[in-house]
Amino acid sequence: MKFIRWKSDYSVKNKLIDSQHKELNEIINQLYELDPEKDSKQIRKLLNDFVDKLEEHFDTENNLMKESDFPGFFSHKLEHERALRKYSSWVDSMLKKKKLELDKDFFASYKRWFENHHNFQDSKLGMFLSNK
Repeated sequence: MKFIRWKSDYSVKNKLIDSQHKELNEIINQLYELDPEKDSKQIRKLLNDFVDKLEEHFDTENNLMKESDFPGFFSHKLEHERALRKYSSWVDSMLKKKKLELDKDFFASYKRWFENHHNFQDSKLGMFLSNK
């Protein structure tokens, strides 16, 4: 069962941003379905991939906003920085434990953040880029 099902409402009508969102959500879905007792190595890899892809995605959006003179650049970029710090720290803490455990709050937090960020930030960016 997928933790985050892609909905057409999540699309910002930008192929690159949408594909990166789907990729991040797919990593979360894979992590959600794995068993830390049996899949520790794969989970560790996916957690690292998640942070790498999140950073790559934020760089992509930040560059698109700069190139297009997006008026909400600074607040959007600050939100990216806060989220990257938060999820990087969370992943680091999970990876440092002797016995790997996936914090269920991590999943709920990411889903809530993704949906809020989409509704209040990325949808505006998508509209702005579509009108350029």
